Order: sequence, then structure tokens, then C-alpha cells
Amino acid sequence: MMQRLQRRAATTESDRGAAAVEFALLLPVILVLVCAIIDFGRLFFTQIALTDAAREGVRVLALEGASGSGYTTAEAEADATTRAQDAASGVSGSVTVTPGTCTQGEAVTLTTSVSFDFITPLPDLAGFLGIDTVTGTGVMRCGG
Repeated sequence: MMQRLQRRAATTESDRGAAAVEFALLLPVILVLVCAIIDFGRLFFTQIALTDAAREGVRVLALEGASGSGYTTAEAEADATTRAQDAASGVSGSVTVTPGTCTQGEAVTLTTSVSFDFITPLPDLAGFLGIDTVTGTGVMRCGG
């Protein structure tokens, strides 16, 4: 009877040690996976926010940049840039806006972009994935 209790106690202690070793081996992998999920969520949010900001800016550019609207090309581009940057206020970093030229009846394009930094603790995840800049594009026919 005494031998059975000693054997059972020894088995329980060795199981605890094995569980601790397994946890120590798997914890870094699980943390990297969680950080990667967070990073891709941030990347997806940034892409959507920049696309929405580009749509806001190109709408202003298409309506104000049309001939007969009372705005000069420079004023329309400045207003479109301001609107796009304001719409992308939730994005971390400095948003670059590149407005196109508005020609009546033609499609005008506005592009927003921002540098994206990963938080995942891997040495060169951005270089491996080829993602260092996130871009959003908006297209609309000039003149509404």
C-alpha cells in the first residue's frame, strides 16, 4: 500500500514538471501568434481607414475641381488633401495624400498612404511580407 502511494506521488510530481516544460516551450510561439493576429488586425484597420479617407478626399476633389465650380485647381486639391487627412485621423503616423488632376467627365484619383510598423517581435516581418507602406485609393468621375 505504501509503495502505491509513493509511486503515485512521484508520477504527479513528474507530470507537473513536464507541464511546466511544455508551457515554457509553447509560450513564445503562442505570444508571437497573438502579436501577429493583433498586427494583421491593425493592418486591416489601416487599409480600410486609408481607403475611406481617399474616398472622402476624391469626392471633394471631384466636386470642387470641376469646371464652373468656383474653385481653382489648387484650392480643390488643398481642400481634398485636408479632408482626406482629417478622415484618416484614426491612423497612426503621417498620412501622405496624392491628389490627381480633375478633368471634366474623366476619372480623378486620390491616393493616401502611410508607413506601417509591425509590433510582432520577429526580426524582419515587414521585409519578409513586403509590407512597409499601406495605401488607399479613391476614384470618382470629375464633375460628380
